[in-house]
Amino acid sequence: YKRNIRQMVKLFQGKTQEIEKEFKREMRQAAKDEDFERAALYRNRLMWLKKIKTIELGEDFDSGQARMTQDKALTGLRDALNLGAMPKRIECYDIFGKAAVGSMVVFVDGIPEKNHYRRFEIKTVDYISDTDMIREILGRRFKKFAHALEDKSLVRDSAQTKRLSSSRVDESFSQIPDLIIIDGGKGQLSSGEKALEQYGLNLNLVSLAKRREEIFRKGADGFTKIMLDEGSESLYLVQRIRDEAHRFAITYHRSKRGKEMAVSNLDVVNGIGPKTKKILLKTF
Repeated sequence: YKRNIRQMVKLFQGKTQEIEKEFKREMRQAAKDEDFERAALYRNRLMWLKKIKTIELGEDFDSGQARMTQDKALTGLRDALNLGAMPKRIECYDIFGKAAVGSMVVFVDGIPEKNHYRRFEIKTVDYISDTDMIREILGRRFKKFAHALEDKSLVRDSAQTKRLSSSRVDESFSQIPDLIIIDGGKGQLSSGEKALEQYGLNLNLVSLAKRREEIFRKGADGFTKIMLDEGSESLYLVQRIRDEAHRFAITYHRSKRGKEMAVSNLDVVNGIGPKTKKILLKTF
């Protein structure tokens, strides 16, 4: 913690070269120790630092240039993954914690669409298995998509459409993604495919492994490993999306654990019944 504060102070002082040396040293040490997740963390920090140094040189982006950068990232991702079309809507899924929860984040045109984020409490898997949990949350997500399609097919007039939009159809779940990213490796990818197969869906699905930032895709000939160019806009984008899914899962997990602890504490207080407990939890 103290080291991070010291590095932030140096950053505000403009001592970016010193910080760059520290990051490179930490990254090499982590790789030597085979702590690949920590090595990836410092590699990401080096990429951030590179962008900050660009701003210091007076090369900051205006809105038009920012759009060009996002387009370059999406185009690079389309070409590297052989998607055929631009990945306008990207969804990313993550599992976190022993009392596990799942998260879904959405990026549209390379920008977070936070009102489309969704979170999942694991319901059918009562043991530790990221692969089975991924299958559960993707299955639930696309079950809702299938239901939204069925509902829309039954709509006959505008009044029905209005009632439907205000009740049953979820704005996020009713849309189809151009690309799905799962935080994990081959096992999580295979589980994700099984979830899609339940509903006859053939979507662009990949997994992103933290160890070496390897992207896996499954085809007729088995798994394909794809490595995006280090320092590229495409790699930066998928890392940002994956990290956002992880952050959202952690936030939900902490919130859920906090409520569970509050419930257990209220259970031992005399005079507080179920109704009062419910009111207290809702209020505080």
